[in-house]
Amino acid sequence: TGKIKNIMNNYLNVFQKTAVKIKISLPEKNQIEIKTGIWLDSVVLKIQKNNWKNITESNSISKSEIFFSVWMEEKSIKKNQIFYNIHAFKLRNLKGYKIESRDFAEEFRKRFKKFESLFPNVSVKHGPLTLMQGWIEIHPDAIENDIFKLTEQFLNIHFIIDELLEERKI
Repeated sequence: TGKIKNIMNNYLNVFQKTAVKIKISLPEKNQIEIKTGIWLDSVVLKIQKNNWKNITESNSISKSEIFFSVWMEEKSIKKNQIFYNIHAFKLRNLKGYKIESRDFAEEFRKRFKKFESLFPNVSVKHGPLTLMQGWIEIHPDAIENDIFKLTEQFLNIHFIIDELLEERKI
């Protein structure tokens, strides 16, 4: 409906402002890419590094990738929630690495265990595509800050993904 579309566009603006704050907070020489947009009827903020995905000349959308995302959809808006997760799609096809998805997911979760308490309402009880997933309650006057804190938490642990990939380089 038109009302939901307006709400989504308002949240997209908030996500875009947050993305700018995140970029400013990063070290000057970093490989972090931050995108915002509306995908699958959700407002999304996505963070990844180039070596976490396959890039093709004809298409900037990767079929094999790892990324952290924060998103809101109609259902989460109604429940006053923002969701977040780390996805790992078709890792066996990630160029330059030899990866078995289940092994990668299990090893990620072992290393993530000591940081788990820093992530609200998080669960690692998913298949190998979702390494972890959680949600936070929306505070209307603090959404930007809440999203920033979530991404900051992720950026403090993204080294786990880098280490796991380094160990699986071919």
